[in-house]
Amino acid sequence: MHSSCMIMISPLKESHSMDRDTLLIRLTRAALVLVLITIPRHHVSGQQVTGRDVTGAQEPIVLDLEMALRYALEQSWRMERVRLDLQRDRYNLEASRAGLKSNASFDLTLPDFDQSLTEWIDSEGNPLVVKKRNARYSGSLTIRQPLSTDGVVSLNGIFNRSQDMLFSYTPGFKNYFGKVFLRYDQPILQPNRIQMQIRRAELRLEGSELSFLEEQIKLMNDISRDYFTLYERTYEEILAGEEVERLEQVYNIGRQIFQRGNMSEIDILQLEVDMSSRRERASSASGRLVREKADFQQQIGLSLEEEISIKKELTFTPVEIDAAIAIERALQFRPDVRRNEMWKEGQEMDLIDRRSWGSINGAISLTLGLEGRGSEMDRFYDAVMNPDQARGASIKIHVPIWDWGRNRAQINSKLTELEKVRRSGEEVRKNIQREVRGIVDRVMEAQARLDLLVTSVNAADRSYRLSLLRFENGTLDSQDILLTQSRLADSKRSYLNAYLDYRRALVDLMRRTYWDWELDQPLVATLDTYVDNN
Repeated sequence: MHSSCMIMISPLKESHSMDRDTLLIRLTRAALVLVLITIPRHHVSGQQVTGRDVTGAQEPIVLDLEMALRYALEQSWRMERVRLDLQRDRYNLEASRAGLKSNASFDLTLPDFDQSLTEWIDSEGNPLVVKKRNARYSGSLTIRQPLSTDGVVSLNGIFNRSQDMLFSYTPGFKNYFGKVFLRYDQPILQPNRIQMQIRRAELRLEGSELSFLEEQIKLMNDISRDYFTLYERTYEEILAGEEVERLEQVYNIGRQIFQRGNMSEIDILQLEVDMSSRRERASSASGRLVREKADFQQQIGLSLEEEISIKKELTFTPVEIDAAIAIERALQFRPDVRRNEMWKEGQEMDLIDRRSWGSINGAISLTLGLEGRGSEMDRFYDAVMNPDQARGASIKIHVPIWDWGRNRAQINSKLTELEKVRRSGEEVRKNIQREVRGIVDRVMEAQARLDLLVTSVNAADRSYRLSLLRFENGTLDSQDILLTQSRLADSKRSYLNAYLDYRRALVDLMRRTYWDWELDQPLVATLDTYVDNN
């Protein structure tokens, strides 16, 4: 290729008398050859051959943003993974709450056996070393009920049987013991830790739900970004195809003018070059679209065997957004605001708990029950029928005296952490206000730009149609009609870019405020609708 160009160009250095138009014609033909060589062979006359047998092919799935989000929320592995994480956290919370309710346990020892050497004094006072064997069998039943006062009431039952035997000297005695009693334990002068434990479990669940919601919004943002990229690729192919059609129309008219002798050969060759160049651009746009479709299908969980297309619509309905209302919505619905409040509540509970360890505290314990004991089974049976009462009470008080300032330092540490949380909350609110104001301005600017570009596209289209008539009538040359066509193509691309900027800014505003400004409802309600209706 390079040597052929040198052959064509080398005569220019030898002859200075060559006609300028002839030179331009040769250069134009060379450029045309280069362009035609670079065009893929499957692109013929502006029609792309896909290589698929369209006979009996399934209808493509026509996606808009809402449908793409439905597929992603229900079928994408990313969302399924987060959904399983949330389910796991709910089971963990269920287990934690169950631990705060009544529970029962039954323990058995069958048996507890040991054998060892021991010293034993016989009846004559002689010390002997003998083998000792001990076998114990026991069982206990405990039913516990935590109380809202942080105390615990439990019903307990104990039964055991033991037998000690010295080999060759004693046959061994069987001892039986049974006891049934109620026990009440109650901390005093302490914070209600069971209520704090329940509250912490509720905050953990709420935190998991906020994380799930945040992941949904992140997915919505990512899917929207990729959708608009696919949307852009789709319209790039459409606009490139429209441009090819316009240039083919201009070229056909130019051929007629050339055949009548009213156009030079170099002008008609220039039209061919431009048309071929636009065909190559359209082919590249089609290739990018195919690759973008495959990536997007995987992103939303659709099989690559499915055929998809994008709903082609460039109209928009202006949305009136007040910056003050947008900030109010963000402060009300943003998870980071709520998470900071939860963080602060957790730190306050930690501070209360920490202070209690350095102050006077205590506990009360009460027991009341029946017990029986016997060395043989019949005696034990009599003891059970006529049991003895078992009761007990204790009050314990813990009074800290000094710890070299350890507890005070720990309290100050918690107070410092609490102050950091408070200031962090203020900073979060300031950042939200700044972010939301900036995004509202972007949305409004994009809307205003779209309004202007609608007029620009319409004017460029009218200008092109009038110029085409003038070109056909011979009152406009080929360079001017190409320039007019390029202006129309540029105005349509500018409108496409402005439309995508507007849509992206609106989605970003939804993400920052957690409010659906098109449906005028919380964004979580919109997401729930996507899932429920799928």
